[in-house]
Formats: sequence, structure tokens, C-alpha cells
Amino acid sequence: MELPNLFRGDYRLLIVAPLVLILVSLFFIPHIRLGVDFKSGILASAQLDKQLDAESVKASLISKGYSGIQARYYQGTLGKNVIEIEFEESAAMEKVSALRDKFTADYDSILTMQLDLLSKNVTAGSDAGYQKALGGLQSLANQLFAESGHSQNATGYGNANVLNTEVSDSVREFNTRYESGIKSDLELVLGTQSVSINRVSPNLSARFIDRVVWVVVGSAALSAIVIFFIFRRGIPSLLVLTGALSDVIIAMGAMGLFGIPLTLPSFAALLMLIGFSLDTDVLLTMRVLKIGSSQTARTGKGM
Repeated sequence: MELPNLFRGDYRLLIVAPLVLILVSLFFIPHIRLGVDFKSGILASAQLDKQLDAESVKASLISKGYSGIQARYYQGTLGKNVIEIEFEESAAMEKVSALRDKFTADYDSILTMQLDLLSKNVTAGSDAGYQKALGGLQSLANQLFAESGHSQNATGYGNANVLNTEVSDSVREFNTRYESGIKSDLELVLGTQSVSINRVSPNLSARFIDRVVWVVVGSAALSAIVIFFIFRRGIPSLLVLTGALSDVIIAMGAMGLFGIPLTLPSFAALLMLIGFSLDTDVLLTMRVLKIGSSQTARTGKGM
């Protein structure tokens, strides 16, 4: 039985379904959740012999004082269930990270000041400006020591390099202690010892976002240049680029609908989708143009 062609006579109706999909996708795109890669935090994963209730896991972790919990399952190797749990950074970790960033910036300024004084054959200890800057650095270090649970007094370190080493050690120990606490709580809640922890700092997530923006802008510009170079005509080039953009919008809408977070792997998948879409659209458009030119040639001969 041959199905009737509902679009015969007016093939413009074929655009209705894609437009509906795009409009629905635009509604769900704002609901895309950023993964740890782009918002900082801690990502823990573990292999389980059986699937636990995600809501129960979240409730148990929230009762232990954690916030921003997101849990999801996927099928791992050997048929085991793998659970991934995202944690927002605690207020203490955010404060330590902010103080560490400020300390690093001031420390770099002091190093620059040291080099400037050295070039002028001036002793750093005798320069009032350097001593004031060192005092500010020591004040920041004392705040870091207090937040990270260390009892050192930064005023005992007259050398900025030694002070920087002590601060780095105290922050590293604080992060290790916090991550170890998460791992212990997860092992207790999940009933397994195979828990791995991965932390993305705010600095690293900001760097990821910066790189992603450059990749998106650069790839879009290069793709447009290549497409216009291939066709050398405005309408076919715009159709190809519009088709690739529509595929990405629909895919991102599905991410928002099904709760798939935007992470580095999912971003890589979107880039692959753009490549496949451009390849398919270019071949299809070239085929349509060839058919159109051949029909025009035959019509001209007939006349």
C-alpha cells in the first residue's frame, strides 16, 4: 500500500516540522545544566553492583551538609552501574579559592617589585613600598591559614617565596582533607570502596569557558568562510549554515529536555555534530544545485 504524499503540490510544508522542533528546542535550551567542568565543583564516580535510588543517595548526602547534589547513572564496563555525583563547592572552599587567587596576584606583583628593585641595586628590605606590599601579603596569608585550619603566623615569614610555599602547602592540605571527607561519606552511603574524586577549581572552569568561547567563535567563522568559498553564492551558503545551526539547536534542546549536562565531552559531541551536519548539508546542496542546473540546461535545449 502506497502512503499518500501529504506535501505534493506544496513542498514548503516540509519546513513546518523542523520549525516546530527548533521552537520547542529554544524553550528547553535555557534549562541545560552546566556540568562541573564549567561551573567548578567536585565530581565523584563509583561502580556499583546494583542501582541505588538516586533520591535516597542525594538525601543522605544533603543530611551530611552537602549542597547542590546531582546524581546520575550510566552503564559501565562488565555490566556494572556507574553513578556520578556532582557537588557544589562549599562556602569554605570558595573562600579559600578566592583568597588564594588574591594572594597569587599580590605575590606576582611583589616578584615584579623585587626584580625592579634588584635592577636598581636597592635592597628589598629597605624599601618602604616593598615592606607595605609584603605586609598585605602576610595579612592575606594569615586569612588563608585561618580558613584552611592552619595555625601558622605569616609575620614570621619575611621572604615572599617561602611564604608562597607555605600557603600552597596549606591550601593543598585543606583541599585534600575536604576531598577525603567526601570520599569517606560516599563510601559509607554507597557501600563501596571504589570511589574516585575529581575537583575542578573556579580558575580552571573559567579557563574552560574562555577556551570554549574561542573554539565556538573560531569554528563558526572558519566554517562560514569555507562554505562561502565552496559555493560562492549567498543563498546556498546560508542554507548550509542554517541547517548546521538547526541541528545544534535541536540537540541542545534535547539536552535541556532530558537533563544532559553541558560538560567537555558533551561539548565535543556538539562540535562533532556540527562537522557531520556541514558535511551532509554540503553534499545535499551540491546535489540539488546539479539537478537544478541540468534541468535548466534541458529546458533551454528544448526551447
